Amino acid sequence: MIRKKQIEDTLGVSAATVNNWIRTHVIPPPDRHGYYIEAVYEAIIRQLTEHSHRLSARANRLLSTHKQICYAGIRDRSRRKLLEMLVRRHEDSGLPTTDGVLAVGLAMLRTSGLLPDKPQLFPCSPLDEQVERWLAESRNADQVLACYADCEIPDAGDDLLGAFYQSVQETAHKSKHGSYYTPAVLASDIRISPDKTVLDPCCGSGRILCQVLTKAHDPALIYARDTDETALLVCHINLTLFFHTTRSVWHLERHNILFDEKASLFAAEDTQGFDYIITNPPWGSKLSATQKEYLQTTYPALATTESFSIALYNALKHLRPNGELYFFLPYSFLNTGAHRQIRRVVFGTPAKIEIKLLGKAFTKVMSEVIRLHIATGIEDTDIHIYPKESEPFDIPKTDVVAPNYVVAATSDQEDARILKAIFNTPHTTLKKTNALFGLGIVTGDNERRLRTQQDTANAEPIYRGKDIEKFRFTPPAYFIDLHPEELQQVAPVSYYRRPKIAYRFIGDRLVCVSDRSGALLLNSANFVISTEYPMETLTVLLNSDIYTFVLRKRFHPKKILKSQLQELPLPVFSKRQHQRMRKLYEIFAAGGDMTAAAEKADRMICRAFGIRKQQYRHILNHL
Repeated sequence: MIRKKQIEDTLGVSAATVNNWIRTHVIPPPDRHGYYIEAVYEAIIRQLTEHSHRLSARANRLLSTHKQICYAGIRDRSRRKLLEMLVRRHEDSGLPTTDGVLAVGLAMLRTSGLLPDKPQLFPCSPLDEQVERWLAESRNADQVLACYADCEIPDAGDDLLGAFYQSVQETAHKSKHGSYYTPAVLASDIRISPDKTVLDPCCGSGRILCQVLTKAHDPALIYARDTDETALLVCHINLTLFFHTTRSVWHLERHNILFDEKASLFAAEDTQGFDYIITNPPWGSKLSATQKEYLQTTYPALATTESFSIALYNALKHLRPNGELYFFLPYSFLNTGAHRQIRRVVFGTPAKIEIKLLGKAFTKVMSEVIRLHIATGIEDTDIHIYPKESEPFDIPKTDVVAPNYVVAATSDQEDARILKAIFNTPHTTLKKTNALFGLGIVTGDNERRLRTQQDTANAEPIYRGKDIEKFRFTPPAYFIDLHPEELQQVAPVSYYRRPKIAYRFIGDRLVCVSDRSGALLLNSANFVISTEYPMETLTVLLNSDIYTFVLRKRFHPKKILKSQLQELPLPVFSKRQHQRMRKLYEIFAAGGDMTAAAEKADRMICRAFGIRKQQYRHILNHL
């Protein structure tokens, strides 16, 4: 008998996801004690694995067996053709992934003159000894040696071996472990002294190390760690090619970044300090409930189970007093609630801190990227921001305040002054007023449950995010017979029926409509029920250009999150001012003179927050 929870751990999904699969009849329910017999459990895993297109539709790539050529910075056409040939031959060979990587790596070492054309009877160098160990660990040594024996694979400094490894890995493996290729150009301006210790605790193929090191660096001062044995093999070969040496005096070790204490990123007894720590840690590693519980217990002060936050926390403790740290992180590190405690730790230090905005720098990853640089030997009261396409600017560390410690890194100096004036003005928030929030419906099977015509007695409109415009719904494209017990995600039905404000979930602009009709919403639209702050006033505020400015400059969102709306400052209006806002709302809702009404609303907001005319013009010019 196997617990239902084993499905979560095997697939790396949440209990809510498994329960939704049961509710929507994707998988059968367990017995009344929460168990499956082994045969049923195996059938469930097989079914989900073989039909992973269902999961792909939910942006869940954990079961995907899809592979795709990863060119990983290889721009030369002939090198791309070479990579494609190597991948094809690997697929034809039937070799396991690690053996395929070893086969290509040995061919590269041979082509570079670091290995003899034929294996020697007795090893002559440390590299020969290492190759002998690798081959001894393989069950296919002869095939490994023969696979690319006829190939010349020169080293062009473009991490061909790392690209090969990425190309032959399944998407599921990369998604589960949060591991994706880091473009070398992101570290091209990092310079380190050749007599300093440097650690990459999540080294992957070693591409970052090969970018920031020079051939004058003492190899004995280089440390590289990773959970992936094959990645360490790639890193070892890449460092060998980089230094063009048969002596491997660097320190490569397998370390689990989070869990195994004896082989963790920094084991409890490990007191070694480093001059430089440079890495792209895993983002969003899929963890089981047991693993999350372990992290919450081990790092209670961080209040998160996100792997990059924990890696950063540990790295800071092992940075020498005059050391420097470079971490590649998602932009969300700067503003989402899940990372508030690690922000408190980082931005509460006296060290020099620089943040470089890199945009969407990783292939196939939608998140925008930042590079965090911390220099512990320099005291500094500012955070230095380096945008991608505009002038650098500074944010005082004193502006990064409780409770959320948000860093508004897309704000220039004038933006920051305006935001400071707004947030320092006495105000209330939706969090203080105990507003209720709800999510749109996830049917689990839109094709079957949604219809394009109101062709049954019980069918009713259901509105998507794109059906919401400022102050109104457009005609619905879909209808639904509401059966909550059959839906994958649904708020209490009574919430949809209450007066509410529906808003687009996807986007970086606030677009919302007040609804008193009890309309249903699909998952690209969410809603808020304002129980204390007048709904009409709130709708006018959220639809204004001023509030879109605040949202963008404070949070730089791609989705409108509950936590962001809860933090927006709401003016403390008098009863008379709320009545004026209601009249403006009625003009908007009726489709009257929208321009004049918007100007009047903006004037009221500016007066409430002390926004001057020139600042208001700045807001309009920077939307």
